[in-house]
Amino acid sequence: MPDRFLFDVFLSHNAKDKSRVRRLAERLKQAGLRVWLDEWNVRSGDIIALKVDEGLEQSRVLVLCMSSNALASRWVDLERSTVIHRDPANGGRCFIPLLLDDCDLPDSLRRYKYVDYRNESAAAFSELVSTIKDDSAESPATPSLESIAPSLPTPQAPAVRKPSNSKRTVRVARPTPWEKVAPFAALTFASFLCGVGLLILMLWNAERLVALGLVGDLYYIVLLPLALAAAGFLFGVLRSYARYTGKQLGGTLELGGPIVAFALVVIGGFYVPKPVPESFDVTVLVRGEKSSNDLILRNSGTVWMTLGSDRRNEKIGDKGQADFKNIPARFRGQEVPISVEADGLEPAKPEATYRLDTGGVNVVLKRQPIRVSGRVQDDDGNPVADASVRIADLQTNADAGGHFVFNLTPETPSDSVKAEVSAPGFEIWRGQLKPNGGEAAIVLKRNQK
Repeated sequence: MPDRFLFDVFLSHNAKDKSRVRRLAERLKQAGLRVWLDEWNVRSGDIIALKVDEGLEQSRVLVLCMSSNALASRWVDLERSTVIHRDPANGGRCFIPLLLDDCDLPDSLRRYKYVDYRNESAAAFSELVSTIKDDSAESPATPSLESIAPSLPTPQAPAVRKPSNSKRTVRVARPTPWEKVAPFAALTFASFLCGVGLLILMLWNAERLVALGLVGDLYYIVLLPLALAAAGFLFGVLRSYARYTGKQLGGTLELGGPIVAFALVVIGGFYVPKPVPESFDVTVLVRGEKSSNDLILRNSGTVWMTLGSDRRNEKIGDKGQADFKNIPARFRGQEVPISVEADGLEPAKPEATYRLDTGGVNVVLKRQPIRVSGRVQDDDGNPVADASVRIADLQTNADAGGHFVFNLTPETPSDSVKAEVSAPGFEIWRGQLKPNGGEAAIVLKRNQK
């Protein structure tokens, strides 16, 4: 037997079946097999779990003694010992279920052909020994069953010298603990760096992702490399074990080993964190240019917000606020158009858009310029060109069509302003003009001769 395995067979069993398993171990030992049995290989002061793991690692064949006792208690611990031998990637190892009594086999073992050892018959024992020996291509010749029985000595055959080109047994060096762990450690480290790199990249481009509407579950893509790192560390470095069996899509789904940790990290990452709200609220505060306390609108005016094809409006309250409820989460952090309808006021930045956030949005307004306009004409409706128009200290002349315009400061009274219009050959006109009231018609009367 190459140095890779110190034992031919490891007997995994329940303590209540000890007497039957001990008899089996004695028979296997007499058959020339090297048997690992706990009471033979675990001495006082040894850590049992460590010695068991060590025995499994050093054994080529695992015989799982199945009985009602074994399945009734601590079955998970018992099955854990079979993983390394059931894995097809572990070349040179073999797993043999051995049925000791009538019991209901778990789904994970139904697909394996077992040796029926309920009656401890010679045929069953012979089948077990044959299977153990046949599953080792590298095993040296072991004594046959017939050699156990007493027999008369037979003449020795003359020694024959092997030819020089005969095959030699190659001894395979056992890998060191670090050589076993190194590939998993490298995988864990590379996966962890990949996950951290993805996270940094997403945070660096968070605004762009939000602008594109790529929010929510997209960030969970980081879970994939992190789950791979967790699986590599737990099962490759720490040599842990996990198993899941459940009913899925009308059949039985069985997962074992690292895939369980991978699935737990990915699936748990979606359901364990607090779910992101599907909507949020925004308060729009309307104020003047002077300061944040310049509340120029109270209980008057309307705020309009455009959310894609959805255009909403809310009335302005007594504190200059307009509350928008249940805004879809995809608009969080995005720039949207917001406008205000109010007499005599207009946005300080007409083309501005505003970023939506739960912290609120400030919309700054300014007073509209006061516009006074009119047309000077005679009694027949003909324009009076170059007529002089005066409002307070301001003066302008009508154009060829008799039109004039004044742009007054917002502080000008908005109800009406006094105006005076004069032109050669006409009487002076004095009256009131309404700001922002459209074009007024001023009729001049000709002088009487």
